[in-house]
Amino acid sequence: MRVIATFLTSALLVGCSFDEVSTERKFFNNNWEEGDSIVFEGGQIHTPKSFDTLFSDESTWPSQIIPIGDTLIDFEILDSAIVYGYPILTAQGDSNKLESKFISDTLMFEFREFDGPKLIIESPTWHFYNDLPYYRILSLQEGKSLEGFMEIRNFDTINFSIGSLRIGDTINREDFVFRDVSTHYYPFEYTYEEATLLSDPDISVEISNRKYISLIERKHIPSRHVSDIKNVVSHKLGQDPSYRERDSKKKYHERYSWYQDGIHIELIDKRHFYNTIGKHWGLPEDGWVLTYENEVYTQLVNFSKKEKTPQSLIIE
Repeated sequence: MRVIATFLTSALLVGCSFDEVSTERKFFNNNWEEGDSIVFEGGQIHTPKSFDTLFSDESTWPSQIIPIGDTLIDFEILDSAIVYGYPILTAQGDSNKLESKFISDTLMFEFREFDGPKLIIESPTWHFYNDLPYYRILSLQEGKSLEGFMEIRNFDTINFSIGSLRIGDTINREDFVFRDVSTHYYPFEYTYEEATLLSDPDISVEISNRKYISLIERKHIPSRHVSDIKNVVSHKLGQDPSYRERDSKKKYHERYSWYQDGIHIELIDKRHFYNTIGKHWGLPEDGWVLTYENEVYTQLVNFSKKEKTPQSLIIE
């Protein structure tokens, strides 16, 4: 079954007068690109003209949403988000009857300085069906400049410290033992270095661009600290964790997890794995493991490389 969606191209009000243009609107009136593709152009947003939505057999959840064509449409700026809408024609089952629905996207954004002006914006809904990143990092069109640029922060700036290390810290490489170079493939591809803190082997990090901390992991956490960790994270994020019980048949670990505005924290009990398999293979016991990453920052420090540079710990 297929669904065809067509975007509304009529103008939307921008929520400000001609005499007073907001700072956000002034910034959006420039051209912003993602890689080699222009996303915002002259105060409008590029969107597909329509979609071809594919479903698996007997499934109501799309297996893929294929964008078709390109058009420019207006959008509103409402506080910390942009809003735009489009009608969608939905085929009803096996019949030829089409039902028209109006759907809108509300995408949070912020402007940040990182090697030049950057626009960070949530991805449109159809990205989620195609395994694309949840956030888009845009830069000014190549060769362009923006006078009077300043940061406008809308995402939560909550930060955590593990062993005095924070996401985004610039490291001294002499403080770490580097183990390997690896590649993440989902939800976007980037290369990072795996390293262990020299002064505390229980703390591991992922290093992007050879200098920025993009993930922190702490192993061998005693059970007596689990409650305190849960309380601190829940208090700072303002939410209770998602919880999964240990299931030996499915080989699930006991896990607590939090997610908010790109911040992802997991607290996992690895002792069961050690008790059943680790001893047999002589593997080290990890105990409880705390992992902390920030997807927005990870994309920010990795997105700008249009040409991926090979990395090696042996030769440069």
